[in-house]
Amino acid sequence: MISIKTVRQGERVAIWDYKGRVDYVDGPRRLILFRKSIEPLRQYCAGADQYLSIEFVDGHCEHQRGPISIWYDPVQHLSIDVITALELDSHEAIVVYRRIGNEVHRRVERGPMLFVPEENEWLHDFRWHGADPKDPAHKVPRALNFNKLRVIPDQTYYLVDEVRTADDALLTVKLMIFLNCLTLKRCWIRRTIPLPTLSMRSRPTSSILPERVPSKRSSRTPSS
Repeated sequence: MISIKTVRQGERVAIWDYKGRVDYVDGPRRLILFRKSIEPLRQYCAGADQYLSIEFVDGHCEHQRGPISIWYDPVQHLSIDVITALELDSHEAIVVYRRIGNEVHRRVERGPMLFVPEENEWLHDFRWHGADPKDPAHKVPRALNFNKLRVIPDQTYYLVDEVRTADDALLTVKLMIFLNCLTLKRCWIRRTIPLPTLSMRSRPTSSILPERVPSKRSSRTPSS
């Protein structure tokens, strides 16, 4: 069967013959096909703040930083994805793992920068306590999942329930905790989650404080 196809300028097609062999043709071209099939190919483009993640049929992967464009090759490529680079501000940092042979190394990258991982790199996932969706005033484990860690002074609230005063009254103490990340090693080597550590250390203080401050019931003076 004979067919006539037009390849427009800026397009690329793959021409397959009846034996399964392929040729690539860039437009503009006028093609006369006999016992051949035509497959339009897609062009992938990455901007200055993006990169291409290319998976090959032999199993390896490549990351190419933008600006760049590449045509999909059905013989060589398994998939091509356009991914936005990770933007880090001057007060943010990430922990990067890198596989070299059978060993895994880690390092810290600080902003400002646009981070593009290598093919053998991945980011540490921080899983910290955060606000309960059903009760935002309380904290629950693993509510916050993120990769970028703020390395500037910050603050958070924590509620200590059932604190008993000297006159046997139950209170809920709301604490404002100020924190500052001085070193990142404890965040991934010891897997320390700041809020539980701070809350456990603040419990003795929150328990002693009501003993020194009388409740409203104990501060009432008897009527004469």
